[in-house]
Amino acid sequence: MKKCLFRYGNHNINNLFDSHPSKINFHEQWIALKNKLYDLGIDLVSKENFSLKSPDLEIHLNVWKTEDNKWPKFAILTETDFIHPNNSDMDLLKKYNHLFSWNPILVDIGLATKIQFSHPLSNSIIDGFQKRDQFAVLFGSNRSLRGWHPKNNLYSERIKTIRWFERNAPKDFALYGKKWDLSGRLPTRFGGLVHSLEKKLPFKYCSFPSWKGVILNKQDVLKRSRFSIVYENIKGLKGYITEKIFDAFTAGNIPIYWGAEDIDNYIPKKCFIDRRDFLNHEELYKFLKNMSEQEYLNYQKCIKNFIENESKEFTCKNFADVISLKIVEILNNKKIKL
Repeated sequence: MKKCLFRYGNHNINNLFDSHPSKINFHEQWIALKNKLYDLGIDLVSKENFSLKSPDLEIHLNVWKTEDNKWPKFAILTETDFIHPNNSDMDLLKKYNHLFSWNPILVDIGLATKIQFSHPLSNSIIDGFQKRDQFAVLFGSNRSLRGWHPKNNLYSERIKTIRWFERNAPKDFALYGKKWDLSGRLPTRFGGLVHSLEKKLPFKYCSFPSWKGVILNKQDVLKRSRFSIVYENIKGLKGYITEKIFDAFTAGNIPIYWGAEDIDNYIPKKCFIDRRDFLNHEELYKFLKNMSEQEYLNYQKCIKNFIENESKEFTCKNFADVISLKIVEILNNKKIKL
């Protein structure tokens, strides 16, 4: 059995391979990967639990500066370079034996094998909207990009949408997530400094009146909500589709999506509402309010069909299989016995 060290920078990931009810959508893909590798003769161990002097190979979550060791190294790129700049550093990328990424540019130049964010997809719900007592919701933390990227930044667009609903349709909107008791986070470290100062104020105020706090299981809320605002962190990138849209799908909730430039190459357009189709929030809101029960059911039926018949590349099994089999292929080519 080969020992594989799993690294995530300086962060503690001791419980990454343990099932956790509130983070099942994040943990399940890594549990599937660990199990698949084990079946193929590779024991994937987080650095906190690694006791040997050296591993047989390493897998990194995103790209990190590392020593030039002799054993093979692989990286799974989940973040964009807007969030994790190392993921576009060609000098660092070329130090790995192979990469796994959603990014078609890295795939086209032969550095990476294509993977998508995976999700534990369950049967979607077809129930219409009559029993859904919440109109629209948004889940997300009050964060920002590391730098100023006004053309790509969707953190700021989330705040614009939140503010529009708070001003124009407060009873039809609810906000969930961390740190919304502070002002809208500004980009760069300056935003973090502002939040730090706000926390030291002798009084507390709710900067976002639509904020309902933090909830452990978002599915409970999504299942009783008609629509959800699903904006990726970044817009305009090809292939960058995170778990957000699938959270809505598995709850029978219709997502209002904005993010990947080529989203309809992966997910049928009849499964979601494309935010880019509307000039402003007023136009979008009118469309949502005028949607009939039958139109809503049609969206739900398309979502269910997609999950059951067209979503293979987004499953945890596919994520684990693609990565594991490629790693074993490369190790065998290097004549490293498992």
